[in-house]
Amino acid sequence: MRIPLLYVTHSAADAVRVGDAALVLGAGRIVQEGKPVEVFNAPRSADVSRAVGRENILAGRIHDQNEGEGLTVVDVGGRLLVIPYHPLPKGEPVTVGIPSDDIILSRERIANTSARNLLEGTVTQVVRDGPEADVVTACGVDIKTRVTRQAVHALDLKPGAKVYLLIKASSCRVLS
Repeated sequence: MRIPLLYVTHSAADAVRVGDAALVLGAGRIVQEGKPVEVFNAPRSADVSRAVGRENILAGRIHDQNEGEGLTVVDVGGRLLVIPYHPLPKGEPVTVGIPSDDIILSRERIANTSARNLLEGTVTQVVRDGPEADVVTACGVDIKTRVTRQAVHALDLKPGAKVYLLIKASSCRVLS
């Protein structure tokens, strides 16, 4: 039996962990609604982007661990993400947070870096917010990257553009 429940929170991790749907209010009106990961990771306006914050919230499961190396691998939407070691059993659900301004966006594949994660994807949206912009990339899951407007222009970032996201394992943190 499913019982509807309205849960009001300012915690993105709580919303992703327990919610089936999320909505953002602005001036007393709903400005965006959808699945929590979609609302938090793919805001449709600058106002929603500011309201939900700059952190990507990704739901996944523990895939593998290497305590000796200090690393855990999480399956997020079919993509493997290397994060700092966290002692959870394989298959355990986990929520990972990644600040959008900790992600490097490139139009070319970059090899031999300290970043443990290289995700290939396609830009689906560019939300301009003053001198900056959130670039939303589909790469198994939606991930937003905070860049300058100059970077949007220099890299010709627009929907359909193929990009690579470089994410250091140390930029990822377990939220649950």
